[in-house]
Parts: sequence; C-alpha cells; structure tokens
Amino acid sequence: MDSDEALAMEFLAGRFEQHGDQISFKCLDPGSPREKEAQQALVRLLRNGLPLANDIRWRIAALLDPRHQFENRKLVIAFRKKGKQPNHTLDFSIARTMVAELETGRNMESTITVVKKRYGVSRSHVLRVWRKLRSEELTKDPRSIN
Repeated sequence: MDSDEALAMEFLAGRFEQHGDQISFKCLDPGSPREKEAQQALVRLLRNGLPLANDIRWRIAALLDPRHQFENRKLVIAFRKKGKQPNHTLDFSIARTMVAELETGRNMESTITVVKKRYGVSRSHVLRVWRKLRSEELTKDPRSIN
C-alpha cells in the first residue's frame, strides 16, 4: 500500500517504471482510478494540519510557477461545471456578517440594509442566503468550507 506522500507525489510529478533493464517515466492517466486515489491523498495531506513535505511543497510551487524551467505542466484552476457559477465564498461571508450584525443587537431590517450595501447585492439575495445558511455551522467557522 502506498503512503499518502508517495501517492501525492505521483499525482504531482508522475512516476518512474522499471521494465526489465529499461526505466520509463509516466504521468497518471487523467480520470483514472489511480489518479483519483492519488489526488485524494494530496487532499488529505493538505488538510491534516501537519507540516507538508518539502518535495510536495516544491512540486506544487513548480506547477504554479509559469517561469519554472523544468516543469512542463501547469496547475489550472477551472470551474467544475459550465454556466453561471454560485459564489459560495460570498454567500458564506454574507451569512457570517448577518450573524455578527444580529449578535450586536441590530434588528433584521437594518442588518439586511447593512449587508446589501456592504456586498452590493439585492435584498432578495441577502434573504435567499440567510434562509439557506442561517442555521449552518459554516456561518461561524470560515475554515469549514474547505
């Protein structure tokens, strides 16, 4: 069984394979079960709170650095689906602000007014977010969306 560090490095950098007397280099096939397993290993390492191995830190940096002289691949941030994207980060921030304002004793109407102005959104957006997220623990701890 591979360690999370070994799987993460395979995801980030590929691996060497021995075939008799010859050595070849191979990257994981996109969408393969092995790639998904290795990607989840990297996610576990990033979230576990322990110090990250320097090899992994440097590989991620190389994938992000457009001037890196030895890395041919790049890390790309892309939407998961097509069309208009929800803005969960904004919505959680709106909900957290609502909680904070209400906890000061401000009433709901003035809280909505403050939030609308601060975030440049409509009243209906504020109310939709509040209905959806007001009971979520996510409004209290921003790390929980990760």
